[in-house]
Amino acid sequence: MLRIPLHKIVLAIGDYIVLVGAYVMSVHLRLPNLSIYNTDIATLFSNYLLIFSIYAVVWIAIFQNFNLYKMNVWLSVTEQFVSIVKAMGYGIIGLILVSYFNKESKVLESRLIIGIFAVTGTVSLIIYRIGIYRNLFMMLSRRAIGLRNIIIVGAGKYGKRLAEEIQDSNRYGLNVVGFLDDEIPSGTEISQGVKVLGSISCAENLVKEYACEEIIIAINNISYERLHDIIDSLKPLVPVLKLSSRLYEIVPAKVPVEFYGSYVIMDISNAMDGVHRIYKRVMDSTISLTLLILSLPLTLLISILIKLDSPGPIIYRQRRVGKDGRLFWCYKFRSMYVDAEKRKQELERMNEASGPIFKIKNDPRVTRIGRFIRKYSIDEIPQLVNVLLGQMSLVGPRPGTPDELVRYENWHKRRLRVQQGITGLWQVSGRSNLSFNEMVILDLYYSENASIMLDINIILRTIPAVLFGRGAY
Repeated sequence: MLRIPLHKIVLAIGDYIVLVGAYVMSVHLRLPNLSIYNTDIATLFSNYLLIFSIYAVVWIAIFQNFNLYKMNVWLSVTEQFVSIVKAMGYGIIGLILVSYFNKESKVLESRLIIGIFAVTGTVSLIIYRIGIYRNLFMMLSRRAIGLRNIIIVGAGKYGKRLAEEIQDSNRYGLNVVGFLDDEIPSGTEISQGVKVLGSISCAENLVKEYACEEIIIAINNISYERLHDIIDSLKPLVPVLKLSSRLYEIVPAKVPVEFYGSYVIMDISNAMDGVHRIYKRVMDSTISLTLLILSLPLTLLISILIKLDSPGPIIYRQRRVGKDGRLFWCYKFRSMYVDAEKRKQELERMNEASGPIFKIKNDPRVTRIGRFIRKYSIDEIPQLVNVLLGQMSLVGPRPGTPDELVRYENWHKRRLRVQQGITGLWQVSGRSNLSFNEMVILDLYYSENASIMLDINIILRTIPAVLFGRGAY
């Protein structure tokens, strides 16, 4: 099933064509002898087009990072204009770096060509996206041409108002065919002639009957456990599954999401397939090995300081719970005195964390060097070995301990469906400043949206979080 809406694929393909076309135009203006009119294709590709054609794919990823494929951004004018300018700026910096490492191409090395392209590319994208594509999409939507059939799960006040936003604005390319609700009888009219089609258990048959491509879950008054049961049951049925619920209110505060009017819309339909898992494993192995080698001098220094600071081993190992509940030994630089586990019970009343985790801001068990290495996450360097061994990933939910797992609610255990990691969404969104439930919600959002681009984004956000020691203790 196609999990990316067709209109976003068309938009991305158009972006790619515009970028390549603008670059060809820029080369033609500066070097007419390399014009497409008097140069064979082989020469064009060998001189500059091949490298840029590959780099343009990276540029699409930059657009994604600047939310240029989120509905509320690309349907806007001001917000989209600003995002285009920013994305082009970052893309140009990357292009300059590519040209620096490709000295053989006089085309890529030309500052004037890159300068001309910066202008032509930005102007062309603004014309294509804001002047043409946006207006065409909205015109077709208002004339009910090419609308995607959707079902809204939840026929209460929240679901009704969301449906009204979609129907009244008539700009999202969506057609609400009906509601699913376990409490309201089938046939009840909810909004502008749209009725309850049945209970949530009827979803599979109704999706087929109405040829639905998308489902939006819009429920607030429900338990976390029931919400995730609904998500699990609906995910296989449609290419696109979205969620709008105050139960996930921590997510829009920490992660860019879409908006339909004032309604937060989170896409939870992405799932890391086999190909992406291979990419992730290659990325994990490559980056962890590189970081282990680069950190050798720091590792040696920290090892000496730990030994000088207090008696005990340099490396501390602890049983942790990995993907699907598998246990493994997790490695860290020792940051506490050797009797830390024995003293944990007497300090239980001082626990400042919610849920099953144990955290004390000024933990008396932490050594002097331990306080420093914990603040800047240096104590986690040995976990790169766990990543190399395939027991952990660079990005994923933090692995808990077996005694914490015993205290998990059932919905908490869903965070174990993906490989546990060194860093994750909650680490770059407040770290120890979040409640346990908020941590789990961010972990679940990650597990439902895991992708290479999200991993890269989290890794990049981890760097300043670690350097400034935000929220860690």
